[in-house]
Amino acid sequence: MIIRGYILVDVDGTVNTFHVVDHYIIRQMFENNKLVILCDKLLWHINALDIISNSMKILKLRILLYSILSFSSFRKNFNQYGKLYLKASVDELRENYENYLLRLEEMGYRVRLITHNEFTRMLAREFPIRVLRNKPRYFYTIRDTNDIAYMIGNNYIDDLRVPMKLGIPTIYIGKGKVVSSLMKKRGKTFSSIMEAVSYILQNTT
Repeated sequence: MIIRGYILVDVDGTVNTFHVVDHYIIRQMFENNKLVILCDKLLWHINALDIISNSMKILKLRILLYSILSFSSFRKNFNQYGKLYLKASVDELRENYENYLLRLEEMGYRVRLITHNEFTRMLAREFPIRVLRNKPRYFYTIRDTNDIAYMIGNNYIDDLRVPMKLGIPTIYIGKGKVVSSLMKKRGKTFSSIMEAVSYILQNTT
């Protein structure tokens, strides 16, 4: 089998439908607080642009804000969010990894899942996950020591901007009009990980 380069794949919003998972969690935790639900809708209108970073700091600030608005414990809410996240996302992550990403491994690529999400550490025994504090810095760190065949992600700042700058073939998973426009002539855009994998396989010789 031909040994090919690494394919780096973001997790939240790329391999799983993070907006569905996150909406479910917030409603489970704060279903009786209309102010939190309204605030969450407004923040997701911004996040849906796929431009602003989805770092753990941003998540913690969201949970802190919702905790203040609901007069509840940040630590308790943050821990509960983590438990609900694992419960709500692991099946979809496993399904997409086994059905699509493993096909890339079979073609000789080395797939690595990268994420800011600290909760995914619990899944590292099952999936090749690396939790990063700063993805753009990571791209600069590994560009000279690893052959990166593709970067697949859903966030412009975190996943796409630096790989495109470094000349790494870059794939955007999403429907954000601004990001789709920024990707023209510089990368590819698809609506699902299935479509992205199909494109890579079709272009693998």
